[in-house]
Amino acid sequence: MRELRIAKLNFFHCCNNPKYMVVLLYLFLYSYNRIHELTRCAQDLGTLINPWIFPFLPGLGAGFLPLMLGFVMLISDAPFRTRQQGLVMQRTGKRAWLAGQLLYLFAVSLGFTVLMWVLSWIWLLPELNWSKNWGPMLTTLAINGGVPPGYEVWLDFPYDVVKNTDPLTVTLWCSTAMIAVCFLLGVIMTACNLWMKKGWGAVIIAALTAISLIPDTKSFNPGPIRYILWISPLNWMDYSLMGHPEQYLPSRAFAIWGPTLLGVGLSTILLLTIGKCSVDTDKE
Repeated sequence: MRELRIAKLNFFHCCNNPKYMVVLLYLFLYSYNRIHELTRCAQDLGTLINPWIFPFLPGLGAGFLPLMLGFVMLISDAPFRTRQQGLVMQRTGKRAWLAGQLLYLFAVSLGFTVLMWVLSWIWLLPELNWSKNWGPMLTTLAINGGVPPGYEVWLDFPYDVVKNTDPLTVTLWCSTAMIAVCFLLGVIMTACNLWMKKGWGAVIIAALTAISLIPDTKSFNPGPIRYILWISPLNWMDYSLMGHPEQYLPSRAFAIWGPTLLGVGLSTILLLTIGKCSVDTDKE
């Protein structure tokens, strides 16, 4: 399949580019710095941690934003328009070439989500306890309103989430939302880099992610500021913020289907219009 070979070519291109290796190292170090202190907290409390930290990573916009900016760096060159890609385009046609680029973006979105999930429990070793429930530590932190003072952990554990839902459901929901949001950001990046001057894609995506810096507590206060959640992709991955349609806020179904349909719809438009786009590979 030509599209798979094009996506594979992108993967090898990234493996040979030091920039992407630096970004991956950054994701490792930053996630370690954000999570590992939970092990000291568990030791002090005399308990173990169950591996369900992942759904709470997007809970604080300021804490998760640097990780998402790392993802933005991973997709900032999409679509890849090197001289080698120009030769591929001549052989396969623009539409097949673009389909391969979009397939690669989906793979990166899936890989980023899996990486965040794996790192969210790797950094908990050796205090990790495999169990299907939230466990005493996460339940205690939710009841007490978060991690006690003195621990450098940028995570929030909403009590209503821990009380009313099971870990697997929340994890699967958050994983699906993260893949959909990341893919949507990648498609928007591709559209901007194809139809606008290079560099504008990164600016627009960074702006969409930075919207999450608006304090989440204000989203439930009266006034128009709460409606920022409708255009803030990072907040769509926060299980505790979604699911309040009675307050005219996005539902959890919207957080899944919204970015999914937008990503698929924009991808379709790009595939239908790529023939009219001038894809210059000489300046890459």
